[in-house]
Amino acid sequence: MNSSDSIKVIFAAIGVALLWFWEKVTDWARQSFFPFVEKHLPEILEYVEKAFTWIDNVVVSIRRGIKAAWNKVRQYLLKMAMHFEKTSSSKWVRKTTSYIIKTLESKTVTKQEVEEEINWDDLPLDVRKSWMKSKENNFDIDYTAEKDKNVDSLEMIN
Repeated sequence: MNSSDSIKVIFAAIGVALLWFWEKVTDWARQSFFPFVEKHLPEILEYVEKAFTWIDNVVVSIRRGIKAAWNKVRQYLLKMAMHFEKTSSSKWVRKTTSYIIKTLESKTVTKQEVEEEINWDDLPLDVRKSWMKSKENNFDIDYTAEKDKNVDSLEMIN
């Protein structure tokens, strides 16, 4: 990875963090940053407030888009579950089972299963943590329920 790619990754991570923690950022700005600017740099307060308003509009728009996109996917994706099984010291098998409806009119449910071998590094963090604690070699994740919770945490958007 070259330095340009590293910079892109850093900015992407900052963007994701802003989306996720935006309410905390705005609380901090209102309680600490704006008063600091008002006291020490009053000549730029108007610009700082406009910048935060602009960023807020962008963040809220993106969060609304994420929620709308997930709600659209959920019309067709009834459930997705992942089963992880340890097969050797460094290999795991991930079996993903999805239940989808191809058209909303027909309501015919199709089951799709995909099985693949993955490395330890590619396991979700919660599976790695659980394995370290329990020494179990099988784990199940209800992917749709997890993503529903993630989208629900963006509840500030309508």
